[in-house]
Amino acid sequence: MIHPPEKPIVERNDYGASKTRIADELIRRTGVDGELPKLYADGGHTARYVRQMRRRSTLNPTLKQLSEKAVEMWLEEYFELCELAMQPPTVGGLATWFSVTIQTLQYWANKDEPKGHLLAMGIQTCQQFAELKAMEGALNPVLYMYQNKAYHGHIELQKVEIVESKPHLSIDDIDDIINMLPDDDGVYHEVDTEDVS
Repeated sequence: MIHPPEKPIVERNDYGASKTRIADELIRRTGVDGELPKLYADGGHTARYVRQMRRRSTLNPTLKQLSEKAVEMWLEEYFELCELAMQPPTVGGLATWFSVTIQTLQYWANKDEPKGHLLAMGIQTCQQFAELKAMEGALNPVLYMYQNKAYHGHIELQKVEIVESKPHLSIDDIDDIINMLPDDDGVYHEVDTEDVS
């Protein structure tokens, strides 16, 4: 049962700016039969983390403007935030941290320059975290495979070897098979393969 809101979710402070009520209130309002929705089972912690990431992304200079040292510092800050917030480092989170799309982050990571190498190692660190969690059984295998394909360019290969084989049938075996087949009129005739050749 969805509970109607008793108060507006967004309140205004003394300066007229909106201020979001705590995630617990939102969860309480949208809970079904007293159970928290699965996406908010952490008490809104992830929602607050994502909101913080979005706010920060509006303040950043572009990757083009950042020095190699700044990129290195920002990477360290991102992974430290993930640790403190107990959130998994992700390629999407890393892109948001640098105020770019995932495609732009990957473009810069593929550049042959020190800044590109640092970003590539940041992406690789996100992949390593997911890999470790998948090996622990803490990450859904389907999600792990999707992330590897979508963010890291992995592909699944299955080697198929086609070998041309020659029939190992004798002339008598071939005669027997042909004799089991009807002609165009549906009539069975005994055929001698020596006459056909």
